[in-house]
Amino acid sequence: MQCEDVYQKFPEFIDLEDLPSEANKHISTCLSCQAEMAHYKGIKRSLSQMQDVMVAPPVNLLADVLVAIKPDAEVAQISRSRKSRRRRTVSGIAAAVTAGAGVAIYAVKFANKHKIAS
Repeated sequence: MQCEDVYQKFPEFIDLEDLPSEANKHISTCLSCQAEMAHYKGIKRSLSQMQDVMVAPPVNLLADVLVAIKPDAEVAQISRSRKSRRRRTVSGIAAAVTAGAGVAIYAVKFANKHKIAS
């Protein structure tokens, strides 16, 4: 098994404990793959230590998005039964954006800390 094959397995096995035996055998003899595995474990550890942060979206976010998507269309009043569903959708989008920002911040800090050479 080559390093490239092992690198492709890391994202599939997030725990890095259930890697195929071929991959484990290669990792035990390859310093480069050991370093990559340590990097993945560090990322996993950092992500698990992140705190959940709830960010309330602006009150008019949905209306603004709908206007931006269909600027010529009139934005209708959302019925009560749909408000809850849309609120969950918008909250999910906000959570995904927040998580993405957290990963980006971590990546920048990691790159600065380790001064990755180009």
